[in-house]
Parts: sequence; C-alpha cells; structure tokens
Amino acid sequence: MQKRLLNILCCPVCGADLTAVTVDAGPNDSIRNGRLECPCGETFPIIGSVPRLLIGDLRAQALGSVQNQPATGGSCQASVNRSSKDVAARTVLHTQASFGYEWTEFNRYAVDNFSLFIKPLGEGFFAGKLGLDVGCGAGRHAQQAATLGAQIIGMDLSQAVDVAVRRDPEERTTQFVQADIRRAPFRQASFDFIYSLGVLHHLPDPEEGFRGLMPLLKPGAVIFIWVYQRTTRKELLEHARRVTTRLPLWLAKGVAWFATVLDYGVFVNAYRLFRRLAVVEQYAPLRIKEYAGYDFYASYTDWFDRLAAPVSHSYSEEEMLGWFRRAGLAEIETTLVGDSWVWAKGRKAGSCTS
Repeated sequence: MQKRLLNILCCPVCGADLTAVTVDAGPNDSIRNGRLECPCGETFPIIGSVPRLLIGDLRAQALGSVQNQPATGGSCQASVNRSSKDVAARTVLHTQASFGYEWTEFNRYAVDNFSLFIKPLGEGFFAGKLGLDVGCGAGRHAQQAATLGAQIIGMDLSQAVDVAVRRDPEERTTQFVQADIRRAPFRQASFDFIYSLGVLHHLPDPEEGFRGLMPLLKPGAVIFIWVYQRTTRKELLEHARRVTTRLPLWLAKGVAWFATVLDYGVFVNAYRLFRRLAVVEQYAPLRIKEYAGYDFYASYTDWFDRLAAPVSHSYSEEEMLGWFRRAGLAEIETTLVGDSWVWAKGRKAGSCTS
C-alpha cells in the first residue's frame, strides 16, 4: 500500500481518517505489512500490500483465506450458514468466498472486453484521472485503465485482490483495497470517475450498492457500468443455478467444465466448422459467434461464474435509466451490448472534471 492512499481512505465504520503503522516496508514509500488505526478503536491489517478494510464475519473469512491460500473450494455455503443468521449477510459471505475462489482458480482469464466497455467514452478519457474500479477481481481491467493514463484504485470483497496486486507490485499506477461496497472506505468526492464491469448485479441489492457510490464521485465526475441484460437465456439458467449455487465450489467447477465441453466443445466448434454456410451465419446465436473468438479456458471461466455466483440479477435498459435518474445523475446514456449486457453512464452534478 502506497502511503499516499491515506489521502482518500477512511474508516468503514465511522468515516474518520486512518493512521498507518508500518511493520514491513515495501518499495517507493509503501507498506507491505502493517495496520491502519482509527480513533474509534478499529484496526485494519495491511497484508501483502493490501489494506483489508472489512468488519465482522467478512473480515474473519477474508483473513482466514489470506492465511490459508490457495483457496480450497470447500463448501462455503455450509460455513457461511454457521457464521451468520442474517440472509443478506450469508449471501455476501458466500459471494466473497465464491469470487475469491474463482479469481484464484481462473487467474489466467484474459478475454479483452474492456475495450468494448470503454468504447463509448471517447479517446483520452482516462488520462491524468483518479478512478475507482468497483469489484476489480483479479485486477485485469484496472491494469488496462492504468495503461490509458489513469491512476486506479481497485476495490474487491474477495481474496482476488491478492492476485490483482501482483500485476503491479510496485503500485505505480494501481493500488488495491479489500473492502465491501456497502461500506466503501473512501472519503467523499475522491474520484474523477468510477466504473464497475459485471459486478453490481451480484449484490443482494444492486441499486442500493450503486447509489452508495454517489458520494465518492467528485462534482462533475462520471460513473459507468455494465450489468447483465435480462434475456430468456438468463431466466432459464436460474433453474440450474438453484442447484449449482448450493454446491461446494470444487464441485461447481466440475459442473462448469461439463457445461463448457457441451457448449464450447459442441456448439461453438460446430459454428466454427460451418459458419461459411450462409444459413449458419444468419441464425447462429450472437453468444455462440462471440465465443468462437475465445478459447476453451475463457468459456470455462464464464460458465463457472454463471453457475457459482450466489446472486445474479439481470436488467432492462429502462431499469438502468431508472437507477441513474433516481441517483440524481445527468447526461445519462444507455445502450445494449450484444445480447448479454446493458451499458449505462451518467455524470454527477457540478463542474465537469472529465
């Protein structure tokens, strides 16, 4: 953790400024291991250059994961049920375990959807700005945004931050924080832009999580997101997910492999063989055409994500307009991306910074 991160961090419990205590110093005035102390009495560890700004059961599970890497993929559902009686809390704990497992087990995932995600923003959007990647996972998109000239803070609930921080070990353009979006540990008006690619729909209450990000935007700053588009395919998949989300993660991974063998091995490869036929090119589903450009591993990762994520909402373009209007944002834009995503963007009131 670079010490300059203290300029925007705050206690997720009381909102006060934090003081850093270094145990093991890193390069470039950074802290490899140490702690953050708050006047309210809360203390948060810095482990492996990542501040762990979680509380309660989430903190206990996160620290257990860090100490016992790699993730074992045991039945996280069972352990979650023992640790909390609240349904929403159980769901968030299950989500933390699931995505931590996903991005440590599938850390070679390299599909470039970021260029499509940022295409509507225009050239030069990122240069010289400070941005927040909400649900950064293994840090792939944070790294891509940084190469375009931004300083990026990546926030994720899971141990995926330990994969992310290895992408930029000297933390020159990216830094990562393990935290809960519902208690984002940042001062108000800290960021020139905030983005979230394929994450908010995994929250128990996605719109609540989205609106909680508004105070973190500077006046005139931009927020842009991708969420799942509501389709018949996704509604049908929910029937399978009623079973697969209850499986131990290692078993869900096995189910995802068989699904990939059928989907990619049969349908995608069949399209590759016969796409020169006009009738095949005309009627093949858009999703099959998309995956024809990816490898088996990418499809395998996506199938695990579909089957294992504890919560998965989907939305129409009109519903996204509602989110942004209720959040008080201006200059709202929305568009459908293929048959999988809804892209939406808005600007916070005030003088423009981007």
